[in-house]
Amino acid sequence: MGKKEETKKRISIALYKLMYHYSFEDISIKMICEQAKVSRMSFYRYYTDKHDLFIAYCDERFEEFFNDIKSIPNPTLIDISTALFSYFYKFRREIKILRLAHQFDLLRPQFEQYTQYVFSKINFVKKERIKTNPLAVPFIAGGMYNILLHWVDNDFKESEFDMNLR
Repeated sequence: MGKKEETKKRISIALYKLMYHYSFEDISIKMICEQAKVSRMSFYRYYTDKHDLFIAYCDERFEEFFNDIKSIPNPTLIDISTALFSYFYKFRREIKILRLAHQFDLLRPQFEQYTQYVFSKINFVKKERIKTNPLAVPFIAGGMYNILLHWVDNDFKESEFDMNLR
């Protein structure tokens, strides 16, 4: 890992550590920099503000997820959602911190964008039904988001494989 990636990682970790103790609104750039042991200049070299930092972290996690599902030959919607819940389980600590910090809604718009991207790029079984219905992506993204919220509130008691409605 290069210096740039290491610095960005420290900044991301600092935000999540702070969110465990403070609301997102109460966290300042100064607090993030002190926690990460970086200068404000380093922070602003990579991010415009703490929302940008949060979105960048989500985007990096999504890219990892997307690369994983690209390798599934002829995936179904169930295959994609199973992979998604496995991925959520992998990052359950960060997701729980978002919930504790009352910032879970930061994920909602990102979630719909990611869902749209997956459906536009992955060629999966029965995709045409989703492509022709303009409400399909918001419906699926909203449903998955609400299921995730329920799962978090139940402290991830169900396994990631049990979370799919088969």
